[in-house]
Amino acid sequence: LLQWYHHATVMLFCWLALATEYTPGMWFALTNYFVHSVMYMYFFLMTFKSAARVVKPIAPFVTIIQIAQMVWGLIVNAVAVGSYFRTGSCQIQPVTVYCAIAMYASYFWLFSQLFLESRRAARKTGGSMARSLSRRLSRTLMGEHAEASGEEGGKKVN
Repeated sequence: LLQWYHHATVMLFCWLALATEYTPGMWFALTNYFVHSVMYMYFFLMTFKSAARVVKPIAPFVTIIQIAQMVWGLIVNAVAVGSYFRTGSCQIQPVTVYCAIAMYASYFWLFSQLFLESRRAARKTGGSMARSLSRRLSRTLMGEHAEASGEEGGKKVN
């Protein structure tokens, strides 16, 4: 649900920012590129068993970087509003600022909840429920794939 909400509202906000020529949007894009490059590098490395052992402990830091992105988005908006009222030089429109603040504040809250819930779940069960379900699904699918290709349990059957 978080992913759907996040990506749908980002798309809508980007349209609004483009239509209103929201200058601070460049800062948002730059920050987003950085955060996603770290996040997708993490996901990529997690696909390799040898790298996963080393990379897995940094998973909470990926979420922390995402939360920091939301704080940064709120700071950029505050600076834009301050600049607008002091000098009038920052090109912003109230509707875009209000939407940006609501968007970044909601993301901050949602990503913080995700982080806290994942930490609580990790302490209770030794791992997150989503992760264990994902692993079971992967094993099931890989097991079916292995059987279809003449392998059983990851070992070749002669």
